Amino acid sequence: MSGYLFKRDVSFKKMFMHRTRTLLWPFFILGCITILSSSIISYNEKHIGVLESFKELFAQYGYAHINTMWFIPSLYIYSISFYLLLKIQSRYIRHVFFIFLFILNWYLYYYVFVNFSLPWNVQWIGFAWFYMYLGVLYKDNEGYVNQLAKFSVYTFLFIFYVGYIVITNNSCNFYGSSLLVDSCALSLSGLFLIISLCKIIDIRFFKYVGANTLLFFAFHGKMSSFVNVAYRYVIVGGLDSFMIYESILLMKTILIALLLIPICQMVNKYFPFVIGKFDKRFIIH
Repeated sequence: MSGYLFKRDVSFKKMFMHRTRTLLWPFFILGCITILSSSIISYNEKHIGVLESFKELFAQYGYAHINTMWFIPSLYIYSISFYLLLKIQSRYIRHVFFIFLFILNWYLYYYVFVNFSLPWNVQWIGFAWFYMYLGVLYKDNEGYVNQLAKFSVYTFLFIFYVGYIVITNNSCNFYGSSLLVDSCALSLSGLFLIISLCKIIDIRFFKYVGANTLLFFAFHGKMSSFVNVAYRYVIVGGLDSFMIYESILLMKTILIALLLIPICQMVNKYFPFVIGKFDKRFIIH
């Protein structure tokens, strides 16, 4: 989606300031709010102190950081560098280059450094560039891709995607698996299914969540913990709570999103600066 929405026809300065205002600033502000609120009330056992939390928030390195928003600072780094890579003039060289970046990142991640980790998840930058470029290609060829969106194609991809995961007891993630071919096939088929479903399903609720992604990233962890606590108090007796929890996972996700709507509305109305919506007089164009 970031590649699909990426603006290539603006200056580097304007792109840099826009990304800083809409990604980096909200990340730090919302991260600080999350840490401070957790120091006052927390539904989970704390493993690190407040100062250590701030350290890991800014460094985004380790396992105890505010990981509900890890994607935001990563996207900040990925998108700024992606702008420069798109300056490659030859379309065919760009195609080959971004495929090469994915393969190189895959090889380094699985066979050289073995699941290494860097601040702000820079270790996944080759994967990120590849998927962002797919978004650019999709936007440039959207009419052609839409022609492929047929029921027979949906059926084949759904069977392939779900069947492979069930048979291999595997899961699909954006950095693939130790087998390059299957990881790409799973990723591309899954992405096509999601894009197609988004064109078919037009629900206002989903659009609202999409328009407030930053706030849902920031607060879904706290709300999820609250729902879990409430769930443990409500579900009592001789019931297998774990199995019940797994069976209603989708319902829980929707519930969390619904409960976060008033918080999103309050921030958008009274504290828009938190998510980078400053007065236009203070925005550098």
